[in-house]
Amino acid sequence: MKTKEAIDEQVTKTLELMEQLPKASADAFFYTRLSARLERQNEPTVFNWFFDIPMLKPAFIALFIFLNLVSLVHWVNQYQSVQTQPLTATEELIEEYSLNQTTNSYLVFNEE
Repeated sequence: MKTKEAIDEQVTKTLELMEQLPKASADAFFYTRLSARLERQNEPTVFNWFFDIPMLKPAFIALFIFLNLVSLVHWVNQYQSVQTQPLTATEELIEEYSLNQTTNSYLVFNEE
């Protein structure tokens, strides 16, 4: 087992060797680059959507307008067909069951 004096001697030798090493030098712009990198790490990450591609934006807008027009035309056609069908169906029902006659019939109770 090493004694305390031997350990102290090894530590002093190591420190003397460390003092003899040349000092590390950094590039002149090292601090600027390091600070910029640290600032970039602190910024929130931006999620880029697929729709953010500039070349595709006009195509997506045109597709969106086209789909809206198709759905609008379909809705108008369906609305018009719904408006005409109940009238014709109602008229057919009235004619078939002779509901257009205005005969009043009363229910008379026998009160004796």
